[in-house]
Amino acid sequence: MTQSSLSTGRTEVEQKKSADVSSSELPPLLRSVTVKGIPPRRESEFSALAEQRLLEIGRRWKLEQTFQWFYKPSVSLASFWYNGAVSADRFFAIAVMINLFLLIDDLVFDDPNDSLLQECCNDVHVRDSPQNIRAFLRRVNSLLKKEANPSTVPIEGMVWELGEDLRRLSSPEFVETLANGMLAHHEVCIATHANHIAGDFSYLQTLDSYTRARSQNFGGELLTMLVELSNNAILPDSIRKHPTVQGLSNAALVHSSFVNDLFSYPREAIEEDNPRNLLKVLMDSEGLSLAEASWRSVDLVNSYMGILLELETQLPEEWEVEPWGPSVHRYVEGLKAFMSGNIHFCASSDRYRHPESVFPELRPGAGAGPQ
Repeated sequence: MTQSSLSTGRTEVEQKKSADVSSSELPPLLRSVTVKGIPPRRESEFSALAEQRLLEIGRRWKLEQTFQWFYKPSVSLASFWYNGAVSADRFFAIAVMINLFLLIDDLVFDDPNDSLLQECCNDVHVRDSPQNIRAFLRRVNSLLKKEANPSTVPIEGMVWELGEDLRRLSSPEFVETLANGMLAHHEVCIATHANHIAGDFSYLQTLDSYTRARSQNFGGELLTMLVELSNNAILPDSIRKHPTVQGLSNAALVHSSFVNDLFSYPREAIEEDNPRNLLKVLMDSEGLSLAEASWRSVDLVNSYMGILLELETQLPEEWEVEPWGPSVHRYVEGLKAFMSGNIHFCASSDRYRHPESVFPELRPGAGAGPQ
């Protein structure tokens, strides 16, 4: 199934928008991607409780100062992405997972810091090579599945505790699959890290190759399985692997990773010179201007919303009378909420604001448009 064969999920006026616009005019980001099928902005009712409990974890593991860097963005992400969480315990487990996700990402990929490595891992050599990173991430991943706590190292102990909570809220089989999803994401991150060290940017050469890598780099199956946990919609493995369900999950992931690229472009272009961005890939591979790449990115984002809506109509009818039928519907609604939450998080977060942003709505103090 190709993107061109599916509705983009936009109204007739919205479909004309990019055709009518001047070639030098940039899109209004929030208004351009809040199209048919995107639920309204919503945040979780459990955010304040999760913040309090995350700080308690930080104090218990003597990482209170470190957790202060991560707990607010972690809870904010969880609040937008998993805004329909059906219980405080489920939301809290997801907030802890995202907190550890961000912390590990900084430890080994984004922000090398010997003090942080020593504080969290008792080892400043974790990041010395792709091999060391892989060994560390596999060890941490394995702890999520274990039922006996093997370590007093802070990052390892926290991951083990999270595994205990996840088993209580789901099942050992779900936790193992979730851990495998986390490992798959980290393997993509390791490969990308190694490629950049070697100067290999081949996956950035075409839209297709970038799209394949981006959803896994963004979080992959780990993030969609948290939709299952959030909405109490744990799916049998056979249903999770069904082509239609996989298509739904992939559409949500690509949509969200491309939204992230749209909103993060100014910061990445100005501060980081980061080539891993949809707009830069389109400009470099297809010779587009910034405005053309921005509108093309908007169209791509909205096409994946259209793909999800189309695939939703193709769910097998026989599932309606099966025990997991309601879970599938809760999962699809959770994917839509995730996509909407990601848009509104990006539109409201200071992380994506910059005084020199090419998008006026992303400059400090500017409104991001209708909420």
